[in-house]
Amino acid sequence: MLKLYYLLVAGLLLCGFSACKKGGSGNSIGPNAAKLILGKWNLQQQKSVIYVNGAVKIDTTYFTSFTNVSRAQFNKDNTFNSVGLWTAVITDGNLNNGNSASMGMDSTSGTYSIVNSSLNTNVAIAGFSNMVGFYDAATSVGTVSPVNVVSRSSEIMVLTSSKFNLHYELIYNTNINNITTNYKEEQDYYYTR
Repeated sequence: MLKLYYLLVAGLLLCGFSACKKGGSGNSIGPNAAKLILGKWNLQQQKSVIYVNGAVKIDTTYFTSFTNVSRAQFNKDNTFNSVGLWTAVITDGNLNNGNSASMGMDSTSGTYSIVNSSLNTNVAIAGFSNMVGFYDAATSVGTVSPVNVVSRSSEIMVLTSSKFNLHYELIYNTNINNITTNYKEEQDYYYTR
């Protein structure tokens, strides 16, 4: 009876270890991703996190609404186009200044390819805010040198016939008045048809 018990435990451990898969991103895309991505996708939510020199400066989530609309269209010839329109209320924490509204629009078109779980595009996909916002660079006082893009990557997290989730990262730095600042932008896009 004791042998049977040990044999059963050993069998369960073996099954448990063989079920573990080393590596992998944990994403949910299949071999037919090139076909599933085709067509029009409507952005429902966008999470945006911006780090400046390693510290979180912005962590916000945008939702689709009457004033926040974005879509992306992927075509059979590996081209895409995207457009985003949005508004945001900006508060600076000072009660005397109150709130102000910010509106924006972005549209992009380009080419794409899917390699494993990576969605490679030659330009950023438009959303509820500018992907390449270059935080601080546009409003800084002084001489602004070009933005140096260090890396850009994207990963398809979920892709089904009705759901498409994309994680996008951009790492760059700027040099303003001879001071280099390092940035990392993470964008999570949640689309439906």
